[in-house]
Amino acid sequence: MKDLDRAAEQVKLARLLEIAEESLPFIVEQPSAQTRAFRETVAEFYYQRQRDSFSRLAGMSKILPIGASAKLALNLLGAVLSAGIACELPPERAAKLADKLPSEFLAKLALYLDPLRAGPIIGAVSEDNLLGVAKVLNQQREYVTLARFVPFIRETTLAKVIQAMGNDGEASLRVAMYVEDKSLLDKLVRLLSDTQRVKLLEAAANFDLWPEMLSLLSYLKDDMKIVMANLAGCQDSAVREKLIRNVVSRGTWEELFEALALMNESNLDLAASLPSMQEPAIVEAFIAQANKSGMDGKLNGLIKRMTAKQAP
Repeated sequence: MKDLDRAAEQVKLARLLEIAEESLPFIVEQPSAQTRAFRETVAEFYYQRQRDSFSRLAGMSKILPIGASAKLALNLLGAVLSAGIACELPPERAAKLADKLPSEFLAKLALYLDPLRAGPIIGAVSEDNLLGVAKVLNQQREYVTLARFVPFIRETTLAKVIQAMGNDGEASLRVAMYVEDKSLLDKLVRLLSDTQRVKLLEAAANFDLWPEMLSLLSYLKDDMKIVMANLAGCQDSAVREKLIRNVVSRGTWEELFEALALMNESNLDLAASLPSMQEPAIVEAFIAQANKSGMDGKLNGLIKRMTAKQAP
């Protein structure tokens, strides 16, 4: 089960329908691919229902100077209509228009912009403008919107966005959670500094996001999995203790086993020394789940350490 995908789809569908996430509890039990397909169908329905109006207004905009079109969007049309109109404009004109609008307005517009339609526009917008919009969205904690535009932002610009986010581990983790193309997660983590990666792990502990963090690790390439697993393994004992107890309470063992299997000997010693890893009930459950998942061979060294510490 990919908690990361399901939780993200629940949030994005609730955002689209303009209802509370708690109104969609059944989504957590559905395959994330089905939820995403449903969400995209609904989004397309909404767009097509208004497309004639968007197209007519875009036609009017084309005959006006860029500056006049920008004033019209800012003072009369508003963010919702402007988002739909933008998708009906040639990308180059839409990008020039965006460069005439303040970052605050573009950030609001971005909430209603379909990135699948607006991808070419995003690619044409200036880097300074994208950085300004990303800064506003981050300040507003609009992580879903930020994540949806990640696939369309140039890597050099994306690196600057990440740098501008600083050591806000929660923001980085939540953006990663909502990225739809999970093949991009490895690139995102590589763009983080070591300090930012540690803050990512701390945020997982502080905001009860360990299932999402462990699911994220499963999408990384092997070398980066090892880096992140060992960073987790040498964190403060309180952080590691929260991880173990979170996994036990939720029963999300598989991703934990994969991370532990990549840790070096020193970090395995630290793991075995945790109070939770010496409790008989947890040790018993750990071994049973390792056997059930076929990971007992890879975790044999850790299991020996755990059982040895229980010996009288």
